Amino acid sequence: MPSIARETDQSSHGEAALTEFDIAQSIKVNGLSIAIFQGLMQGTTGPCGLYDPPIHIEGGTMPGTAQGSLNVFAEGSPVHRVTDLRGCGAVTATGSLNTFAN
Repeated sequence: MPSIARETDQSSHGEAALTEFDIAQSIKVNGLSIAIFQGLMQGTTGPCGLYDPPIHIEGGTMPGTAQGSLNVFAEGSPVHRVTDLRGCGAVTATGSLNTFAN
């Protein structure tokens, strides 16, 4: 079962600051707000795949979440987890060490 991703967790592209739209501010895991998928990037295209981020910083991205749990929700949106896709094609690589979602 994958770990829950949080606001500062890394992606497979490196640096991974998520936008405020991808964070459930009211729910914390290990003291950090959790990441959620709101479908904001769905259906958009660009050279990076699902979402063309405006900034690529030192090989990292400023991605939106592109996937989440089918079963676990926060603030009405699917919880984003380790191995879920980011908008630029990366996956979330780090997350909580003790909180998981199927």
